[in-house]
Amino acid sequence: VMYNGSDIYVVIDELADLLLLNPREFIAPLQHIAQLGRAAKIHLIACTQSPSRKTLPAAIILNMTHRIALRCDSAIESRQIIGQPGAELLPQYGYAILKAPGEIKNLQIPMTAPEKLKERQEMFYYPMSVRKNTAPRPTFWARLRAILGI
Repeated sequence: VMYNGSDIYVVIDELADLLLLNPREFIAPLQHIAQLGRAAKIHLIACTQSPSRKTLPAAIILNMTHRIALRCDSAIESRQIIGQPGAELLPQYGYAILKAPGEIKNLQIPMTAPEKLKERQEMFYYPMSVRKNTAPRPTFWARLRAILGI
């Protein structure tokens, strides 16, 4: 597949699970994707429910220019994400703090109804009966390498 110049989005849900499973295997590729992002239109979207130093290494955080923090449990978690306290004071739903280069903004985030989320999940996940009858899927990194041609 040839890259036609449009943006590529790499979405990682629950980064903590990925990095705690095998950090040596994932930190270097994630850091590389984050570094490529600026020049090659590759956007890394990483989510975690436990923003600690173990789950968010400095090598990855420093290469992410924009970061969004929802409500955190403590000021330490807030500092880990956006570099300063404040996210622990946000209301539970609907608000976030965006850290962009040179600025910090408060954001209001719309909430998606659970019914709509269920519809979206059904678009992306297949029932087990369908999965059994298909060939094994290539790994995430193999698919990404094929898209990028590396």
